[in-house]
This record gives sequence, C-alpha cells and structure tokens, in this order.
Amino acid sequence: MQENNEALNQDTASLEDKLKEKAAEAKQDAGELKDEAEVKATEWKEAAKDKAEEAGDKAEEVWDKTKDKAEEAGDKAESAWEKTKDKADDVWDDVKDKAADLKDKAADKIDDLKEGAKNIWDKVKDKFDGDDDEKQKA
Repeated sequence: MQENNEALNQDTASLEDKLKEKAAEAKQDAGELKDEAEVKATEWKEAAKDKAEEAGDKAEEVWDKTKDKAEEAGDKAESAWEKTKDKADDVWDDVKDKAADLKDKAADKIDDLKEGAKNIWDKVKDKFDGDDDEKQKA
C-alpha cells in the first residue's frame, strides 16, 4: 500500500512537472505572439505614418507649384490626403485585426493547455480516488 502511495506521489509529481513545463511553454508562446504582434503593429503603424507624411509632402509640392491655381491644387491635395488617410486607416485596421488574431490564438492555446491540465488532474484524482476504493473493499 505504501508502495502504491509512493508510486502515486511520483506519478503526481511527474504530472505536475509536465503541467508546469507546458504552462511555461504556453506562457512563452503567448509572450512571443504578443511581442510579434506588437512588432508588426509598430512596423505597420510606422509604414502608414510614412505614407501619410509622403502624401503630405507631395500635397505641399503641388500647392507650391500651382499657387496661381490655389483652388484646383487644394482640391487635388485634399483628395490625395483623404486617399492616403483612408489607406492608412485600412492598414491600421489590418494591424489591429492581426494583433487580435494573434491574441486569440494565444488565448486559445492557453485554454487548450488549461483543458489538458484539467484532464491530467482529473486522471490523477481518479487514480487516487480509485486507490481509496480498493482500500475500503479490502
């Protein structure tokens, strides 16, 4: 009986170690996914900002070259700015969606690991409970 308890304790310790290992892996994966999402979001945000700045510079050049046609040039610059702004908004929305997807994937992985841990715990508990039943029968 003591051997069974020792074996059960060893199995439980082994399962706990595996669970801790899997939890650490999940935490690391989630951190990596978060870091990757943040890097991508920053890259895309900077690219959108650069494009907006380039469009702003182009609009200023058009304005300087066509002072005598200020109204026409203003309309063109405003149109270019709106297109660039819309594009920047689209890129930013894509960045947010990608980041949300990465966050959801990380959360799903953590949930899967939690479920796995619960199943392992249930097995350990069932094994432990089963040993108690055999003791009572004897």
